[in-house]
Amino acid sequence: MESRVYVKWYHSLRFKLFAILTALLTLAVGAFAVNSGSQFTAVLNEQIRDRIQSSAARSQLGVENQFSQWRSISGAMVQNLFKMSAKDFQQQVEGFANSNTQIVAFDVYLVEAGKPPRAVGLGTSLSKSQNSLQSFDRKELIQKIRAHEVRILDKLAKRKEKDFDRAELFNLTEATKAPLFLIGSRFKTPDGDVWALLTVLADGLGASVEASERSRSWVFKSDGTPLLWPSGKGPADARTFVQSREAQRAVSAVSASNYEGKTAEGEPLVTAFSPGQEYKIIAFVEQETGQEKRELYKRLGQFALLGLIVAWGALGLIYVAMGRATRSIIEAVSATLRIASGDLSARVNALGRDEVGLLGNAVNHMAIQIVRLLEVQAVAARQEAELRTAQAFQTTLFPKRVENETYFRVQGHYRSASECAGDWWSYYRLSASRTLVLVADATGHGAPAALVGATAFGFFENYARSVIAGTRQEQAPASLLRAFNDMLWESGAGRSSMTMFLLLLDSETHELTYVNAGHVPCLFLPRDASDERLSRKKRKAQRHASEFGADESTQTGNVPAEPVPAEVIPHGKRSAPLLGAGSVLGFGPDPQFEEKTLQLRHGDRFFLYTDGLTECVNDQGQSIKPARLRELLGEMACLREGELRETFVTRMNNHFGNASLDDDITVVVVEMLDAPIVAPQGMPLVLHGAEGAA
Repeated sequence: MESRVYVKWYHSLRFKLFAILTALLTLAVGAFAVNSGSQFTAVLNEQIRDRIQSSAARSQLGVENQFSQWRSISGAMVQNLFKMSAKDFQQQVEGFANSNTQIVAFDVYLVEAGKPPRAVGLGTSLSKSQNSLQSFDRKELIQKIRAHEVRILDKLAKRKEKDFDRAELFNLTEATKAPLFLIGSRFKTPDGDVWALLTVLADGLGASVEASERSRSWVFKSDGTPLLWPSGKGPADARTFVQSREAQRAVSAVSASNYEGKTAEGEPLVTAFSPGQEYKIIAFVEQETGQEKRELYKRLGQFALLGLIVAWGALGLIYVAMGRATRSIIEAVSATLRIASGDLSARVNALGRDEVGLLGNAVNHMAIQIVRLLEVQAVAARQEAELRTAQAFQTTLFPKRVENETYFRVQGHYRSASECAGDWWSYYRLSASRTLVLVADATGHGAPAALVGATAFGFFENYARSVIAGTRQEQAPASLLRAFNDMLWESGAGRSSMTMFLLLLDSETHELTYVNAGHVPCLFLPRDASDERLSRKKRKAQRHASEFGADESTQTGNVPAEPVPAEVIPHGKRSAPLLGAGSVLGFGPDPQFEEKTLQLRHGDRFFLYTDGLTECVNDQGQSIKPARLRELLGEMACLREGELRETFVTRMNNHFGNASLDDDITVVVVEMLDAPIVAPQGMPLVLHGAEGAA
């Protein structure tokens, strides 16, 4: 294949890109000329609306913050009012006034049902710094304020609304002819409702409202009562404004909004309002926008002309630069074609640091990665073949079929977390009456854990064959585990470990001997849910008997004469763990194991499992907790022989679904057969509810 690629000029990327850019620029200039007027007007209007809306919101927030500050002052004054004299109260008012020169008077009244308001604290502070009050008679002004306060309290006392705990706002300008505000706050006291009325200058509130040469600000209570109006306007203008259709929309609104109109001179006018929450006030901001639009259009025209000049100059530079870029692209394409034909040694020469250079570097990197990928695939294929071989071999370590012994049935199931499992289980019939069943869990999972499981298989398989052949004497379970631990410790030096639960069932002596080597306990499920071998206390059995009418005289010891109905026993209490202390195998040279026995009875079942069953989670993050496991087994206690394993495995697979497991899961069920079978030496199995020979 040719190493170079040639393209005719009218097919070249350089020509096509230049033609496309030229066409796009021409279309852009035309579209800008056609649509700029309406589009820029819409953008400008949106910007003005947003700016005015923000100004209204800031004005409303500033007013609310100022009222909150004055109300906090009222609360601080009222807090200790009933503990001080009139003189002390007056001094406290003056002290607050010194820190806030906006305060004119502070009066406190006690309002009781059916009685006129009674003044409990009166304080004034008319300082010389209050320039806006210099033309007023101070004494007469205070009298007007307090006369208006009494009228307001009479009015508030007749209202039935439940919002008195919030501040009530009043503009006293019309009543006193002075620029004053009154904020009233109600406080609950043992003596009744106390109203604190704080009179302040409007200057402090006006400073909270944003204003400029082109904007006017209005502030109203939610009921339409005017609080603040623009300079040069008065209460009458405010009432006229708030009665307009747009203002009425704002009074009833629950969120901020805008509307547009025109001034008396025909100039565009944008008005925004922002309703408050705490004090139920509405701040309006109006602004004329005609001049701003004319100035913006002028700037846009200048910008468009400059942009057109720059764009055509850029096109010339792009055309020159694309010549070098297209040559570099052709070189990269040539190298790619060589790589595609199988020449993995093909490389692109250094192309610089721009995007085309990055393309060349990517082609070189692709060639290197292809070589590495082929090597990795070869290694992965070899490892996969080895894992398939190991998995096929591991399946031979598990029992091939369900064992129907003369006295026992052993059934197992395992589900691995990877190609090779770290769990292992098996059983060995050492003699006509003795069967060894064990479940083991190697640390971790995958191939390393599978090797530990294979080691355990080899050890116990050799042990069982030797005992059956008579070349080796049978060992006690604890002694057998010590021997396996020594072998595992010597071969792994602590790097390999395993937990194990071992059962030895004897149909001749009707005994179960078990040892736990750091494994999760085996669960014991007797046929009778009230079996005294469970962990429940005998006095609980006695209480159940009395609840169902059993006479204490018919009981033997503390065991009920009649079985307790199974439906009154919780599912979680129908099984018991076979507890026993034991060391983890492979952790040290001197393990300790505790060997325990249990008398077998007709219909007994034993459930062995690995910790993956209770620790793995499904796709919803849910696990089968130990308590839930015991409940599930309790629900299955009434199943017939041979059904427990299949039913539980179905429930388990439904729970986990296709979830990726973090650990291997193994389940083994051992059942004492229900059929009345006679032991080899003539001694029958221990029947349900009785011990000893029949």
